[in-house]
Amino acid sequence: MTDVMITFSSLFGWPVWAVRGWLGAGFAFWLCQLLVVPSAAAGGTVVAWGRNDSLQGNVPAGLTGVTAIAAGFPHTVALKDDGSVVAWGDGTFGETTVPPGLLSVKAIAAGNTHTLALQSDGTVVAWGRNNGQTNVPVGLSGVAAIAAGGLNSAALLSNGTVVIWGDTSSGQTIVPAGLTGVTQIAVGTYFAAALKTDGTVVVWGDNTFGQRTVPLSATGVTAIAAGVAHLLALKTDGTVVAWGNNAEFETNVPPTLSNVTAVAAGYQHSLALKSEGTVVAWGTDAYGEISVPTGLNDVSAIAAAGNHSVALVTRPTLTTGINSGQFSLSWPIAAALYRVESIGSLAPPAAWTNVPGPFQTNGSIINASLPVSGTQQYFRLTRP
Repeated sequence: MTDVMITFSSLFGWPVWAVRGWLGAGFAFWLCQLLVVPSAAAGGTVVAWGRNDSLQGNVPAGLTGVTAIAAGFPHTVALKDDGSVVAWGDGTFGETTVPPGLLSVKAIAAGNTHTLALQSDGTVVAWGRNNGQTNVPVGLSGVAAIAAGGLNSAALLSNGTVVIWGDTSSGQTIVPAGLTGVTQIAVGTYFAAALKTDGTVVVWGDNTFGQRTVPLSATGVTAIAAGVAHLLALKTDGTVVAWGNNAEFETNVPPTLSNVTAVAAGYQHSLALKSEGTVVAWGTDAYGEISVPTGLNDVSAIAAAGNHSVALVTRPTLTTGINSGQFSLSWPIAAALYRVESIGSLAPPAAWTNVPGPFQTNGSIINASLPVSGTQQYFRLTRP
């Protein structure tokens, strides 16, 4: 069972966990207690597995509040909720040396040995190895998304067009003429891909392993990912299509894989994030990159590169309030596998009991309304 830290919203201007007052028509006395569970950090935390010879899997101690992750060949990058960036692993080319004063970042990306940051003003900052991939085009602005891979960097502009720079050896910087209506970009080694508004995928650059031969089944696509020489496409029905190099079975999508919400591709391995917050991996396991840690759940994002894998874990929170004279509890619908439990005293032996509901949903939040009982109660959100 996984305990999750409960955070409470404010009530009449006071934090609920600090409120001791008379609520309801019966002037019932309530005490709400904040439960701090050591295993549940505030904000997102990072889990990494696989190759670690450059310490790319050594997540910095105490790293919390993470909102996005990216993986390079020998390094890993995290974006925090305050707009700052943390990077670790191999720094031979300065790829883990975050430029001082870099703030207000809203997205990150990592290539083999370089790193990108998209700032809130729509400009891009790049650092690390420079075979041209960190030479951000002068005047580049209005950027909506970024991608990096191999020795290249790419920017998706707000008008749906693509700019790519860096290595030119396979024509990967020559964006197909007339390419517009792009919603996502991905960069592999010597090739690049774009997802269009109509759910189709366009690939250009190297075609040694058939990377440019998009399968006929790759329609209704909602997300793409590029590895060193293979690609993944997530479809609207939650299934995955893969093509390109298959030397280590990285394009052999598990036949029963479904309910996928995100994909990521590494050197010769692939990852899929399922709707229940678990990760499925396939391809080479030479460094343990597809050996997903036992019990890993509540994953909200994934990343892969080289021979390591990364997951962003975001524990759901339980909030409280008063609604129509009743005590209300709510939590994200993404945490539907969780349940709410209550107890009158934390003194041992503590016997938590399930809160039976009834529960309502509004599409994104699950709500429970409980009558004011006049007794002291503690609540927690748990996962069996």
